[in-house]
Amino acid sequence: MARHFIERVAIGLALPASVIASPSPAAPISLVAAVSAVDRNFTCPEFLPDDAARQADLAAFGQAMAAVGPRRLTLADATNIRIKLLERHHCYDSLSAMGQAGPIHVQPASQEAVAGQ
Repeated sequence: MARHFIERVAIGLALPASVIASPSPAAPISLVAAVSAVDRNFTCPEFLPDDAARQADLAAFGQAMAAVGPRRLTLADATNIRIKLLERHHCYDSLSAMGQAGPIHVQPASQEAVAGQ
């Protein structure tokens, strides 16, 4: 079930198959592997003991998303994944603090915007 959720997130972001597919051992990790690892160990931020733990958790999430390859995820992609994880784990306090009353849809960056970075 978790893999199905993760694949739906990846497909919903319209990412190329090379990012979703399992990479060779020397390649960066796939999106499925990265999101699976985060999902497996996910704790709602509101249940972490303090702000330092929340910052460390967010930094670990950022590092996991940065390890995805061969294509780098945009900030919009990573934000959408984070929101989907918060929704999946029923982290309503965190979603509320972010101003999210319900599911949101973050538009991926345009190719022109990515090329200009």
